[in-house]
Amino acid sequence: MEEILRDHPAVDVNWGNEVQWTPLHIASANGHARIVDILLAHPDTDVNRLNKSRDPPFSLACSANRISVVRVLLKDARVEVEIPGRLEFSSLWCTASSGYLEIIRWWIASGREMDLGQPGNWKTDAAGEARRQGKTEVATLLERFKENPAETRHFVRVELGWYGKINYVIGKNK
Repeated sequence: MEEILRDHPAVDVNWGNEVQWTPLHIASANGHARIVDILLAHPDTDVNRLNKSRDPPFSLACSANRISVVRVLLKDARVEVEIPGRLEFSSLWCTASSGYLEIIRWWIASGREMDLGQPGNWKTDAAGEARRQGKTEVATLLERFKENPAETRHFVRVELGWYGKINYVIGKNK
């Protein structure tokens, strides 16, 4: 991919097939984090482009439980994480209702926005939908995050080793 983009500057990185899946959509949905990283480095890549089903690459990575791709996408500030996909459900709602705990954890750790929706509204309440689907760990984490985002983010970052060994040890001693 790097060679193609380097040696053929006229290549359209946003080309879409008959259903408007771009290379970024395909790489995101199929878990190719290195390709996603290369495409994000290209200045012309439309990181939020919608395919024919109205899904952005981030939504596809979340719904396919592609943790390594989600981690790469979360690092890019241009990636809008709250664009609703098909049927107007948010990426967070779809991820929560599917019970993809690791994606939720990395999302919280990233510090990126998280629209948890309106409690009681099945179409927007991510924690409520997770609980309704029997995804208790996800529901509990999202409810905890809603109550105390800073503390929950710190807890998740420690669990994920976000701070590195030295900071983790210092943090435990405080």
